[in-house]
Amino acid sequence: MKRLNTLLIAFSLVSLCSFAQSAKRVTVDYNAATNQAWHKIEQWKANATNPIQFFPADTTRAKFTLFRADFDINSTLAAFAFNSGGMIVDGGWLRVLGSGCDKFNRGLIEWNKGKSVAGNDTVKYFLVADDVVGGFFALYLTPHTRFENAYVFYQGPNDRRWVSTGLKYEDFLQFCFAGEIKMFYNNYRWEGWKKEIHMINSNQTISCYPEFWMEGARDTKLKRRVIPVQKCWDLYNPKVEGRSTSVK
Repeated sequence: MKRLNTLLIAFSLVSLCSFAQSAKRVTVDYNAATNQAWHKIEQWKANATNPIQFFPADTTRAKFTLFRADFDINSTLAAFAFNSGGMIVDGGWLRVLGSGCDKFNRGLIEWNKGKSVAGNDTVKYFLVADDVVGGFFALYLTPHTRFENAYVFYQGPNDRRWVSTGLKYEDFLQFCFAGEIKMFYNNYRWEGWKKEIHMINSNQTISCYPEFWMEGARDTKLKRRVIPVQKCWDLYNPKVEGRSTSVK
């Protein structure tokens, strides 16, 4: 009985400590903590050379995102997630995930749920953006890599391997504001693409056939159809037990 009481006391202490830690995180002043990094993002926004559109953050979702994620609270990623529901670049060709909102209803936490590499409990790719032709951008994480030190990898429609962009999240965000978006997507665009992407939302992608990686695809008139971005992800990242994702 004495041992049982000791175990119960120990369990209660552990529970109280866990609750205290959670309560401490809840009372963090996220606005103050992210202010410096957000000011830097606003400067990039003011000097942007690419067409961009910000969606305002939903306060509840923004707090939930930082509470659930293991971001460095002072990082650019945390600042963007807390202060933005999301962002679209170049008329919606590129979509950068924030904490989610009514007009961009895919937050970082919700969208990444269940998208770890199958058969591995360690998150390998944390999705941060995608494009209208089904390309995905993600932070490549190892057990010893923090979000702010991770490099952004790209899984494009022409080659479904994950390839490093050589950019960390902060650099990637600057690329969205003022990088050579047109050059990066030079081989993916067709005549009239602006009008087509204007008619779809941030939860959809345009599936093209022949696919970009197929021989002679650029010499053939592409057949296009709109599909959910989730379907596009499932198509190229199936949940197969023991599957490993190739990294270049």
